[in-house]
Amino acid sequence: MNPFEDMRMFCQVMESGSLTAASDKLGLSKQFVSRRLMQLEQRLGVRLLNRSTRRLDVTPLGQSYYESALRLLAELEQVEQGITGQNNEPRGTLRVSAPLSFAVTHLACLLPLFLQRYREVAVEVDLSDRPVDVISEGYDVVLRIGVLEDSSLIARRIASIDRVYCASPAYLAERGIQQKPEDLHTHDCLPYGHSRQAQWRFQGQDKPLTLNVSGRMRANNGELLRESAI
Repeated sequence: MNPFEDMRMFCQVMESGSLTAASDKLGLSKQFVSRRLMQLEQRLGVRLLNRSTRRLDVTPLGQSYYESALRLLAELEQVEQGITGQNNEPRGTLRVSAPLSFAVTHLACLLPLFLQRYREVAVEVDLSDRPVDVISEGYDVVLRIGVLEDSSLIARRIASIDRVYCASPAYLAERGIQQKPEDLHTHDCLPYGHSRQAQWRFQGQDKPLTLNVSGRMRANNGELLRESAI
């Protein structure tokens, strides 16, 4: 047993009034408790209890040890509870990377509620649609829209977003309305991202349809593309 276990055992003997009652509450044999008390006294070099066949009498040093042990055990319990509480309560800085359009639409209204609930947490939000290196750039959470590239990172889908292909009335009046997706190759599209070959995907009657599209403007921000389109 460690010193704290010896203290707990001695305090239980003091509070129970006998070795028999203390051993029953501790779930130990009377002989074991008696032997541990003797070893404790030998280690301290003092007598804590005067034993007789009928009763236990605490010595002045035993009373002092008992009172000190109670204080130390209470402090130890407070320390353990405090550490456990800190582990259960989130704290620190949460670094988040999210697309600008998604953050403005969804995170802006949720972050104040999050901070109100978790008082010990600070949040840093980087608004960008670019691919990020979670480890080297030190992000805790990365939110992205689209198909996740192969990765060893843990990923969860939190929502589905419907993609709408649209144009302004003025554009359609000038360029005409396409009758089918294949007609898009004659139109000035607004591709997302900076890749040379932009692809738009449609769900056909029998199978998915992927089309190469082009335009004189492209950007890696959904808000800018939407405002430019409408």
